Amino acid sequence: GAQFSTIVDTVRVSLKKEYPSSVIQTDEATKINGYDAHLLVFDNTQDGITYQIKAYLVVDNENLYNILTLVQKDSSAKYSQILEESVRTFKLLNN
Repeated sequence: GAQFSTIVDTVRVSLKKEYPSSVIQTDEATKINGYDAHLLVFDNTQDGITYQIKAYLVVDNENLYNILTLVQKDSSAKYSQILEESVRTFKLLNN
């Protein structure tokens, strides 16, 4: 029952705790296949390698889904289109 905006706020705080040196570069509402979503993009450096992480938060009537893409920052331009296409395949299946 929490509001989607409250969930997004909680995820922002969690990301900052888990990745303290990261800075959120993109923080915006979006849609994925008609579902309300929120996109958070940030970089994280681990063992000298910087990764770009895109976290898509998707909500339906009952659940929250977190779709993540992760790529080395220096390869992000090369793989961004295919990662985006992959994310856009997300859909919920009826049980």
